[in-house]
Amino acid sequence: VPVIEKVQGLASALAEAHAQGRIHYDDAVVEQSEDVEAIRHRCDRQQDKEAFYAAYAAAGFDYGTTFRAVDVIRFNRNEALVDLSLPPAVAEEPLLLHPSLMDGALQSLSCLLDSSDGVYLPFALDELRIATDQLPTRCYAHAQASDGEGAVRRFDIRILAPSGEVLVAFKGFAARRIARTEAPEADDPLLDLLRRLADGELSAEEVEQLLPLL
Repeated sequence: VPVIEKVQGLASALAEAHAQGRIHYDDAVVEQSEDVEAIRHRCDRQQDKEAFYAAYAAAGFDYGTTFRAVDVIRFNRNEALVDLSLPPAVAEEPLLLHPSLMDGALQSLSCLLDSSDGVYLPFALDELRIATDQLPTRCYAHAQASDGEGAVRRFDIRILAPSGEVLVAFKGFAARRIARTEAPEADDPLLDLLRRLADGELSAEEVEQLLPLL
């Protein structure tokens, strides 16, 4: 089982390293299964796909179709359960941890964070455990807050098989709040490039060629 430890965000300059971490294999690492029905019962609020991504768009994050993996999200004050499915346009890509599903799991945190006085961005990760050869096209993500209020919030997130088996576990995922005055503008050219990449308008090679021109 691959175990990735201590991933920490670094400098923001494009030419510099953005994160560092360490990976090792440990056959003894086994995550327990979770009771999906019990989690669903505890989560007394719900949003469907349309409302969920409309809220993101209103906040300035307009996800392309290939990154809209959340079908339904159920949540309460401290935890969220997401029904994930791989968008049809990328369903045939044979990837171990498909970015659409991984990002969908992280998107679940939006219902657990108060963004009224700022925007929360990924900041650090203590550990990522992988116990699968490939994520299924349909799965769940279960997110739980692991600390109190503050500028840096920490969460544990698990991606589950339909049976409840834990396939991937984020431990100590940290989201850091920045003031809205520090956040990138909606028409930021870098964000525009990333959106066009996510929508399939540009290839990774084309984005790489355009970055020095920003």
